[in-house]
Amino acid sequence: MSKNLNFREYSELMSLIANLQATVQTLQPSNSLKTVKFVIATSNHTTADLKLPVTENKVEFVGTLSEVLPAGARIVDARIHTTITFASAVLLAAEVGTTSSGHEVIGSGSILSVNDVLAMAHDHAFTIAPTSIVESTDLFVSITPGANWNLITNGAAVLYVTYIDITNV
Repeated sequence: MSKNLNFREYSELMSLIANLQATVQTLQPSNSLKTVKFVIATSNHTTADLKLPVTENKVEFVGTLSEVLPAGARIVDARIHTTITFASAVLLAAEVGTTSSGHEVIGSGSILSVNDVLAMAHDHAFTIAPTSIVESTDLFVSITPGANWNLITNGAAVLYVTYIDITNV
């Protein structure tokens, strides 16, 4: 059964639909749990968020991921997963912190071979202080090779950080 609506009936129906949509949106909880992903790779990977150096030394590399955590965020989990073995490297140790060369988020460990996983210790969960309420926060990824950087020809790892975002709650 169909009925043609006049303008007044149509307007009332559209108003009811708009009110219903607004009500449904207010009933849906906001998702404040978020995960960000960053690719750490050798210089030949064009999509890397952090590219490893190609220098002839073994000096620690500290990459900065600027303002990745919104104001007031709280980290609940973090991990680095090696997706491509770092070729010609003899050792590759990484750590993640909220300070340069820090390890407040992930302690030092190997990310050399494919499927290596370096994760946040369970006793660190919820013990890292929430970020500043007024400023976003940087993360620092520190990596130290066992051989000169220029000898590492290929490789990639992914850093995942899961946090609670209170900005839209």
